Amino acid sequence: MTITIFMYSYIFFFLGYIDDRFRLNAYLKLGISFIIILFLLNSFEILQIKKIYIQSVNKQIMFSKISLFFSALCILLLMNALNLTDGINGLASGFASLWLLILSLFASEHNTLILLLILSLFMVINTVLIIKGKYFLGDSGTLFLGSLVGFLTIFIYNNQIKVGNFISIEKIFIFFMIPGIDMFRLFCIRLLKKKDPFSGDLNHLHHYLIKKISINQTLLIYLFTFLITNIISYYEIISPILVIVFYLAIYIFFIFFSEKELKDTSN
Repeated sequence: MTITIFMYSYIFFFLGYIDDRFRLNAYLKLGISFIIILFLLNSFEILQIKKIYIQSVNKQIMFSKISLFFSALCILLLMNALNLTDGINGLASGFASLWLLILSLFASEHNTLILLLILSLFMVINTVLIIKGKYFLGDSGTLFLGSLVGFLTIFIYNNQIKVGNFISIEKIFIFFMIPGIDMFRLFCIRLLKKKDPFSGDLNHLHHYLIKKISINQTLLIYLFTFLITNIISYYEIISPILVIVFYLAIYIFFIFFSEKELKDTSN
C-alpha cells in the first residue's frame, strides 16, 4: 500500500509542475486537488479517517458519514500549509524530512518502515542541496510531499488503530501545528482585510524571523522546535495539550511583538 501511495502522490507532482510552468488559478488548483484526493480516498478505505481519539477528555469521535470529506479536507490543508512554508530554502523539505522520520516511529509494517526511512534520508539530502541553492521545491515538490505525508499519516494512523493503539488527535495536531497555525493566522488576516486568502505576502512567521536572524538560524529554530515538541509529545513527557498551549503562547507572543515592532518602525 505504501508504494501505491507513493505512486499516486506523483499525480500532485505533475499538477504542481503545471502550476509552476503556467501559474494556474489558485482556486482551480484547489478544486482539481480536492477532486483527485476524493477519488483516491474513495478508492482506498484505509486512507479515510473514520474516528479520532481525544486524549484530554478520553473520548472517541466517529466520522462514518463524513469521513471521506473530512479526510480530503485534512490532506488539502496539509498540502497548502506545506506550500506556504516554501518561502525560504530548505524549510518545506526540512518539515517533510522530519514528518517522514517521526512517522517511521509509528510504522507497524516492515515495508512501510523501510520506505519511510529511505524517503526521510533522501529528503535530508535534498534539504541540504536546497539550502545550498542547488534547486527549489516549487509547487511540484510541495504538493507531492504534502499529499505523500498526508496519505501516509492516515494509513499509519489506521494501521495503529487495527493493533489497538489509538494515536490521539492532540499528538496529530502537534505533528502538523507549526506550519498549520501559521497558515490559519494568515488566512484569517487576509479574509479580515478582504484580501484573497491565497494571495502572497511577507507576513509568514519565517519572514518575521529572517528580519531578525539569518535564514540558517531560522531553519534551525523551526526544525528544533518541531523535534522538541514532537519528542515531548511522543514520549508524553508532559501532556500533549500542554505542549500545544505552550507553543501557541510563544507563537502569539512572538507574532504580536514582531508586528508591533514593524508598525513602530514604519511610523
